[in-house]
Amino acid sequence: MDTLIIALLLLFTVAALVLWLKVRPGAGSIPVAGQVGADGVDATDVIAQIDFHMAYGLYDQAESLALQALDAEPDRQDLKFKLFEVFFVWGKVDAFRQAGADYKDELSDSPEWQGVGVMASQLCPDDPTFH
Repeated sequence: MDTLIIALLLLFTVAALVLWLKVRPGAGSIPVAGQVGADGVDATDVIAQIDFHMAYGLYDQAESLALQALDAEPDRQDLKFKLFEVFFVWGKVDAFRQAGADYKDELSDSPEWQGVGVMASQLCPDDPTFH
C-alpha cells in the first residue's frame, strides 16, 4: 500500500514538473483558454491548467477551475477524479468526503476509484464511503 502511495506521489510530482517546464515563469505568459501557447499546449486543456495551479500551491484556483469545468461538462469523470486529487493534495478533508458522497455511485466502478481509495486511506481512513 505504501508503494502505491509513493508511486502516486511520484506521478503527481513528475506531472507537475513537466507542466512547470512547459509553462515556467519567464517562458512567456500562461495561455488563456481558447489559445495555443508558443509551446503548442492547448490552453483549453483544463486538466493541465489545474495541474499548473496545483504545482504552484494555488489549490483554491485549481478547485475553482475544476468546478467551473464540471459546470460546463458535468459528465467528465476525469474532472471529478482531478477534483479528488486537488482536495487530497490541499488536505481538504470535508470537501474530499463530500466529493465521495456526491460521486461514489457514478465513479466507484471505474479503475481510477482505487486511487481515490488510496488517497482516502491517508486523508480520512475511517470514512466508509471509500472502502
